[in-house]
Amino acid sequence: MVERQKELNFIYSIKGGNKKMKKMSILMLLLVLILVTGCSSKDEKKLTNDEIENVSEETEKVEDSYNYETIDGDVSTQTHAWETLKFTVNGETIKLNETRLNTLLDIGYTIDDMSVGAYEVEAKEHKSVYLITNNKNSDSSWDYNSQINIANEKDTAQKVNDCLIIGFSCYNQEEAEKVIIFPENITFGSTETDIIAAYGEANTIIIFDNSKTMYYLSEDNKTILNIGIENGKVIFLSIGYALNPYA
Repeated sequence: MVERQKELNFIYSIKGGNKKMKKMSILMLLLVLILVTGCSSKDEKKLTNDEIENVSEETEKVEDSYNYETIDGDVSTQTHAWETLKFTVNGETIKLNETRLNTLLDIGYTIDDMSVGAYEVEAKEHKSVYLITNNKNSDSSWDYNSQINIANEKDTAQKVNDCLIIGFSCYNQEEAEKVIIFPENITFGSTETDIIAAYGEANTIIIFDNSKTMYYLSEDNKTILNIGIENGKVIFLSIGYALNPYA
């Protein structure tokens, strides 16, 4: 149960965020419930009914406070172009589970120390790291716009900087002060039409207010793409492994 709780903690990590990310975090949390109840690959680790109930409890406040609509897309239209797990930040190619955190730090990101705690990650463990940039428009003394999930694939402890990137989430390019481009040139400001042309229809779309999140699940049920849209434009990009691949 301890190991399974670590996996749940990995899933729960997508809930984190400052107030500017609150709405996207709520949408992401709703998608977690869809993820843990909807994956059906026989080769994948399964969550127990009790664990699914725990995730469900995390969504109760959301369900009580918001009216939302869930739509299933036509997965037969999907191109799977995003499943390369590659994207670029300021022209630098990042590939999940191959590129290390040092690459993003070299581009100009800074680790928010409060998110790290210990500066090493134990063997086969994962950690969420929040990255900040020199954002002149920030209204918070520790504002961040990017959350990175990292993992240590080695059999011994490893410095945070040297760990593999296994998940990347970013809100609002203006705040990120970086040019972030996902496969097929999907980026901040892209439209839903652009997304469907690039990737096909999403597995699931969750809609409330003037926002929606388009959720894609890879064919092997191991990786997830989430794209947040507000007022018709992309404002949130997230790609990553559903669970720690080294656990």
